Amino acid sequence: MKGILFKDFLIKQIAAGAKTMTRRTKGLEVINEVPSRYMHTAHNFKNGQSIFLNMLTGDNVFVKPEYLIGEVIYVKENYIPDYFADRTTAYGTDWNSVPELLIHKPKYKSKLMMPEREARYFLTITNVRVERLKSITEADAISEGVETIPLQDIVAYKMYMPYKGFEMWVTSAVESFYWLIKSISGNGTWENNPWVWVYEFELKKRD
Repeated sequence: MKGILFKDFLIKQIAAGAKTMTRRTKGLEVINEVPSRYMHTAHNFKNGQSIFLNMLTGDNVFVKPEYLIGEVIYVKENYIPDYFADRTTAYGTDWNSVPELLIHKPKYKSKLMMPEREARYFLTITNVRVERLKSITEADAISEGVETIPLQDIVAYKMYMPYKGFEMWVTSAVESFYWLIKSISGNGTWENNPWVWVYEFELKKRD
């Protein structure tokens, strides 16, 4: 079974049911060397293959997503196996919500090496499509798990690049997602407007 990585706060959003979508560029590296040069022309929902037309040369480029519809993947987290008295696993995502972890601040194993057997969250891929990053809608930005900020009379969303330590907010989920991408991928990603796989998923927790 394949694993997938998220920032810890996004894992919490997944667990809460607030994040049901993710955008990834793996498999689109050739297309994204010059993303504006390509047009998406076809998608095969059976095998996941997409076709892009190179508008400069007229050549077709065939690409496949990392995850396919119906596939189940597991969420990788920093972890310590057999940490608690009942020999259950401790997860780094819970560091500030489980008193024992908050007090003792244990050293976790890297999520990069987490095996499936230690995972607690599993995602079933329910839909896959391809689009440009800036094509995201307000509804999709919310599905990406951008966090809401409680303000009187308005719905506001977290700005993921705080100014001089102050928590900032915006009134658009798309703008919040822009700051989220900037905080994760750095400058230039949004501006380059790469092609991305859009994965929709449903959460299943380990029994």
